[in-house]
Amino acid sequence: MKKRIVILGTNGFIGNWLLKRFSSDQQFSVTGFNAQECNLLSPASTKDALSDLNRNDVLIMAAAITRLKDNSLEAMMKNIQMVENLIRVISERPVHQFIYLSSVDVYGCLERKFIKKNQRITEQFELKPDDYYGVGKVACEFLLRNQLGDKKIALSILRLPGVFGPGDETKSLIGRFIQSITEEGKVCIYDNGEDRRDYLYIEDVYTTVRKCIEHRLNDIVNVVSGKNYSIREIVDLIKKTLDSSCQVEFKEAIDHENERIKNMQFDPEHLLAVLPDLKIHDLFWGIKCYWGQWEYSKVNE
Repeated sequence: MKKRIVILGTNGFIGNWLLKRFSSDQQFSVTGFNAQECNLLSPASTKDALSDLNRNDVLIMAAAITRLKDNSLEAMMKNIQMVENLIRVISERPVHQFIYLSSVDVYGCLERKFIKKNQRITEQFELKPDDYYGVGKVACEFLLRNQLGDKKIALSILRLPGVFGPGDETKSLIGRFIQSITEEGKVCIYDNGEDRRDYLYIEDVYTTVRKCIEHRLNDIVNVVSGKNYSIREIVDLIKKTLDSSCQVEFKEAIDHENERIKNMQFDPEHLLAVLPDLKIHDLFWGIKCYWGQWEYSKVNE
């Protein structure tokens, strides 16, 4: 019997990509639910939509109100409520594996508060979120670990950095840079552009989730490449990919309320230890794939 993949949040960027990729994978059967088909804020709707869950299923939680959409107290409480409603259903109808897409935002913001220069973040790093989205992710992780721990369910918690790729509607930093270069012939960098980031191409999210299923991962991992780039370097990679000599402007950052860790430098040692056959692609590869899809979509509009 094929293992069934049940994906929640298929109207979102990551959930939609996972639905497409798993649907083309002959090893699995796939069921996807968007917010209309399974309203996770409604206990009744959640229970009804997931009434046929069983021990052969892998449930993937890709649904969330993102920090870009709404980083408020109300949004945080809704994200927690969605997980609470899921836990109630899974407690009655346990699954083979539950994969929760969390975020590196659990580690918090403003590096001067708690991170040393050049320190690499590991899964043991202190959780110090200081925005509603990050606090909500920490709360959801806690609820899942404590409520599902005795259900013999493999719980995979994947802490994702910034994800980019086709379907992100240019909401990612890389998407915004590409859009700015192609439409305005310039790109704007805030502060000095030396902050370092570890971005993830969307296909690597699918590959990681698939490896989690193969290994039945029961752990928390930072899904990262371990290779970080400054914002300046990212712009240079995009310019090289687009063969562009666009103008680069530097501006002082005004809004510090939504600032993340200044230098997101991660150690991928634990990820590679628990998923030894996983390969995370280099950022330049992801940018080239993204640009190829971008050009294709523009030609076929």
